[in-house]
Amino acid sequence: MAMNQDRPLVTLVAARPPPSVPVRWVQVDPDLWVGTRLGEYAGIITSTARGYLVTDRFTQAVASFFHLDQAQQGLDQPDG
Repeated sequence: MAMNQDRPLVTLVAARPPPSVPVRWVQVDPDLWVGTRLGEYAGIITSTARGYLVTDRFTQAVASFFHLDQAQQGLDQPDG
């Protein structure tokens, strides 16, 4: 049986990314919120004199926000 050199042996199909799962926030202290996504630790929000600081699951600063609702949306992007 002869092989056609012009045709790929395997066809790759790009998988559709899963829908973004929002982070669930729980206030554990007056100035601290812990976020989880699908039961896994996602990050924290801390209230500071300048606003709300968001850190990710690796304790890396993501961003600072003036309002809590903005900070809570700060991790609702797909995981990198």
